[in-house]
Amino acid sequence: MDLTHAERARLVVHWLCAQTGKTQIEIGQSMGYDNKSTFSQFLNGHKQIPRGFPSRLASLDPRINILFLTGDSDDMLLSAPGEPETPRISTQTPSGGKSFIEKVNAPENGVFVPAELVQMITDLSTTIKDQQKMITLLVEKWVKE
Repeated sequence: MDLTHAERARLVVHWLCAQTGKTQIEIGQSMGYDNKSTFSQFLNGHKQIPRGFPSRLASLDPRINILFLTGDSDDMLLSAPGEPETPRISTQTPSGGKSFIEKVNAPENGVFVPAELVQMITDLSTTIKDQQKMITLLVEKWVKE
């Protein structure tokens, strides 16, 4: 199925409207778009869809297949409409010589995490660890004085 990202997003939004009874504007507002024109321009292909758009749209219903939104699958839903499937996050480290991002974003894990978010979390974790070490050193120095 050769659909643009905008066409895929539009299909998902129309499906969400039918499922929830919300309007396209309300779906856009659920995603944080207060300007209905901007949201409409994304769906109509007049503006390029932002990088985080597929994740935000997929977060509105656990049945939405984010791989459909990114163009990597032709299946819009993860399960039949009557049988919602909750995405699961694997607590085990997948094996195989894959990068961390590939492991996290593996389809069998049921989630998609943008590479930028993984990098940001990794950087924040390192910063917090460094700050904890500095606090420990300062407290130890203070206690000795």
